[in-house]
Amino acid sequence: MKRICYAVLGGILSFGTVTAATACDIVHAYESQMEQGAYAMDLNGIRLYQNDDPGDYFNGGPFTQFLVEGENTVSLTMSKGSADIRIYRGCRGEFDGETLVEAKVTAPETRTLTFFAENAPKQVFDDVPTDDSGLKDALAALKSAVKARDYDTFWNFHKGLRDAAAADGVPEDMMQRMISITVEKGEPSFNNDVTYTSALGGRVWQVLADGGEAPIVIDIKMNGGTNTMRTGAYWAKVDGAWSIVSN
Repeated sequence: MKRICYAVLGGILSFGTVTAATACDIVHAYESQMEQGAYAMDLNGIRLYQNDDPGDYFNGGPFTQFLVEGENTVSLTMSKGSADIRIYRGCRGEFDGETLVEAKVTAPETRTLTFFAENAPKQVFDDVPTDDSGLKDALAALKSAVKARDYDTFWNFHKGLRDAAAADGVPEDMMQRMISITVEKGEPSFNNDVTYTSALGGRVWQVLADGGEAPIVIDIKMNGGTNTMRTGAYWAKVDGAWSIVSN
């Protein structure tokens, strides 16, 4: 299993974001320096990062989705090596700021870090708990849309993710181009043996395969390289309907 990055890096649709500049747009972020490290990281019970291949490298970025107002918890499960991790608050686009908590985690160890956030991003999903009724059918319909290269159904199932991208300054025409390329040009693979787990008091459901992989992985070859979109992992109700809320 290679490195799997989800919402923590703020990469909308795996291609990046465009954000309007302000004097200081406050974000909460993390940075970690690995020493032959391999670990998994959860924010408030939701998997954000997993790497099973140990190495020496730097990793980090802002917490976007799933950050809540007030107390937040980050859980790190270190399976190999060690990592120095720092959670901080600062201005968007800067790599400095006020340290909220820091730790050195050494395998085999699981460490929980707690910090407080103010002015957390407004969540795009309904603020009510739900069970998983209808979720398996929604995931099946999304897989069928990917196989059929059905742009409209794929677009509609990603309403929550699109709302989050719009709030972060991504123009709708850019999202349309990204989705179009993904649906029309992407080469999908599917993970069918998945586990359904609720988080954030039942407001969010995560659907993950072994190793923290998403149910749907789409490789898009472009500009001489390959971009990968992982989807189907994070679901919630948006206006009462199941929707992908993060990639």
